[in-house]
Amino acid sequence: MTINSWDGFGDYLVQTRYAVRDPKTGEAIERTYDDVVSRIQKGLNELDVHDVYKAQISNINKAIEERILITASPFLMAFANPHTKRKGYFSCFPLGKVEDSMQGIGRMCKLMEQIYMRGGGAGVDISNLRSKGSPVDGGQGIAGGPVGFLPKFDSVTGTTNQGGRRRGALLIQMDWNHPDVVAFIKAKAIAPKMAKFIKSLPDDERPAQNPILSNMNLSINIDNEFFNDPQMVRLVAENMWGSGDPGLLYTDNMVKFSPFNEEDDPRYSNPCVAGSTILRSPVGDTTIKELVDSGVDEIPVYCCNPETGKLAIRTGRNPRCTGKNKKVYKVIYSRGKSGHGEIIVTGNHKFLKFEGGDITTDELSKGTRIRGFSASNCNHIIMSVEEYGYEDVYNITVDEYHTVAWNDVITANCGEFLAPKGLSCNLLTINVARI
Repeated sequence: MTINSWDGFGDYLVQTRYAVRDPKTGEAIERTYDDVVSRIQKGLNELDVHDVYKAQISNINKAIEERILITASPFLMAFANPHTKRKGYFSCFPLGKVEDSMQGIGRMCKLMEQIYMRGGGAGVDISNLRSKGSPVDGGQGIAGGPVGFLPKFDSVTGTTNQGGRRRGALLIQMDWNHPDVVAFIKAKAIAPKMAKFIKSLPDDERPAQNPILSNMNLSINIDNEFFNDPQMVRLVAENMWGSGDPGLLYTDNMVKFSPFNEEDDPRYSNPCVAGSTILRSPVGDTTIKELVDSGVDEIPVYCCNPETGKLAIRTGRNPRCTGKNKKVYKVIYSRGKSGHGEIIVTGNHKFLKFEGGDITTDELSKGTRIRGFSASNCNHIIMSVEEYGYEDVYNITVDEYHTVAWNDVITANCGEFLAPKGLSCNLLTINVARI
């Protein structure tokens, strides 16, 4: 389908991007945005949710119908689509720093592929990759540097379509004081000239793929010290003018003006548990790693009402690995006559205090009372908190109460605050003129 004017552009967009398609012919079944809205409303109404959410769903349906709220592309494409096997409803997946190894770079590329296939975009930070010329393999070789891997990330993004409808979207960032930052800043300097040259070629001579590095945006992480280096500021400004990249990420301000506490580390906070941690479920206990490896998307779990402490069962969704090789701590607690127990968690994991409220691992001290997993609303007493090395960590999201039973304690749910690393966001448009 092609379009030569703005007339009918909305229907064109629906049929090329958002419509459910016939599984046999690939033709769009939905023709207008109203068709998409009807599908979403039907899907929302069929959700098996707690009564507390039903009124909210009714309000959301009304807002969508009246165009007060328009969700992001992944949701429009995939929600209540009976044919797709690549359901993904979220827009942005900040994946944090790329591990400084070939294996880590490969894992990041695979993760990006999965995100793009489900309609999302990704953001990665390459500041941890060693600079060009650094020794590798026990001094037997030298590193190509992080900028050398940009074509690899670009290729994954350009060849893996978002939900099969458009190319992927990627942001790559680097600290402004990284040894290779000048090469990073200049990485796309030639891109506009290449694009202009390719555009001048006859259609049958143009390359199948976009020019190199055209499938990503670049940004550098800066702080106040950045502006004390006028040569660096000028270099960035000149390349911004020439190619549009790099952008600037004010990481200090991200923390300073975040609505969350500094100890929550709002740039990369995502409290999690080690893979050996037992998730307590009425259908059978399992370690969180085993659950993730099994591919199960949701499971009933034990949790509690944080206000009353009363034990409950709610659905746990999207069990996932949220961090590789993260620093963890062993928390040992007394269970009274039953001896003692332990749990391995990250430093910002939140426990429920028996008296009410929550407390992070870093804030625990000997004698702190935390909520135990028991129908009798028991408490456990902290005996010690000790560093326990580095492990992969995991996460699950629990409906309504946002608490979950691990081992024999109940803790606050993982990732329930701003956490760009390991979490995702769902973009939407709110038409304030209609409110």
